[in-house]
Amino acid sequence: MNIKNSKTENEELFKPSWVELKNYALFAEIPDSDLKDLASEMILKNYDKGEIIFEEEDKAEYFFVILSGSVLILRKNVQIAQLESGDYLGEMSLLQDQIRSATVKAESDTVVLEFKVDGFKKYITKNPKSLLVISKNFNERLKRHNDLVVSQYLDIQNKFEELKKNQEQMLQMEKMASIGILSAGIAHEVKNPLSITIGMMTLLKEKMIELNINDKEIFDYFEIHDKASKNIENIVNAIRAYAREGSDKFELFDLQKVVEETICLIHYVYLKEGITLKTVYSVQKSLVKGNRDKFQQALMNLLSNAKDAMENVENPVIKIETSNEGKNIVTSVSDNGHGIKKEDEVKIFKKFHTTKPVGKGTGLGLELSKSFITEMNGDITFNSKLGIGTTFSIKLPLN
Repeated sequence: MNIKNSKTENEELFKPSWVELKNYALFAEIPDSDLKDLASEMILKNYDKGEIIFEEEDKAEYFFVILSGSVLILRKNVQIAQLESGDYLGEMSLLQDQIRSATVKAESDTVVLEFKVDGFKKYITKNPKSLLVISKNFNERLKRHNDLVVSQYLDIQNKFEELKKNQEQMLQMEKMASIGILSAGIAHEVKNPLSITIGMMTLLKEKMIELNINDKEIFDYFEIHDKASKNIENIVNAIRAYAREGSDKFELFDLQKVVEETICLIHYVYLKEGITLKTVYSVQKSLVKGNRDKFQQALMNLLSNAKDAMENVENPVIKIETSNEGKNIVTSVSDNGHGIKKEDEVKIFKKFHTTKPVGKGTGLGLELSKSFITEMNGDITFNSKLGIGTTFSIKLPLN
């Protein structure tokens, strides 16, 4: 065991007198003559913050009284107690002739009085009433330790519940990723027969013109087929672009074009759920430098959140706007949903924070979106009113 030496010889001058020791309950009943002898055997020691006073499984050689500062009691590197000025420690190991059962570390700069095992046992033998004081003190410490243990248990339980929730969210993310890969594969397989179908219908139309077949009804059918095929082709291309493996590379891209592609990607899905999409495009310039895929991911997250925010709302509407503000371009997504509660606003961009049930949200969408846009020297802000709706805005610098 490493006992720290006194810093200076003059420290001996600052030891409490035997009269001052009477202020401690442990020494209050000791006769003055015995207390004088005891005080003469005590050594004043200083310990810096974080310094070990003794370690678990050390031989028990000293008894300690804390004059100032505080110490932590650790077992297997886990805090089980905290002792402060006026407390004493090390007595149980000495009484039972056992090795130290815990490690004691100075929580702050700490000054202690310590005296050796022989003096401590002599003191106990001559003053048996002190055992009662030690017993009472030990009982009080047990109560304090118990409160700490209960607090630590509750903290561990909360962390376990949080980890469990995060695990469920991560599993849901893996499912969504699998669905995304499957969708991309389907889109790829649809692309080839769709191209053949469009090509064959084009040839058929040209052949009819060549043969002077001018049946208006048939050509109307061709027109309907062309529009439907073009819509399918746009959706397939959007899915393939969205699902392709991204990179962290920054490059110039047309933000307005990405917005329009994203709306094309979700239009029919949202329409089937009864959601009206309104677009207001008033940009003159839309070229930005950044990561195209990450911007689209951020926009998709905002659109998805807007959809979820309008559950059970009559006539749900999402409005998408793009506009120029000085040297910036702003993309806004507004909904007429339930709005965000005040207590949730401060946590809205916090990782794993979600008000959605498991299976509908991971609590990562907005946090990731914020980091993506920040990487591009932009920002995401929001404005929300309960019962009216929410608007999220992405602002990015124009190139």
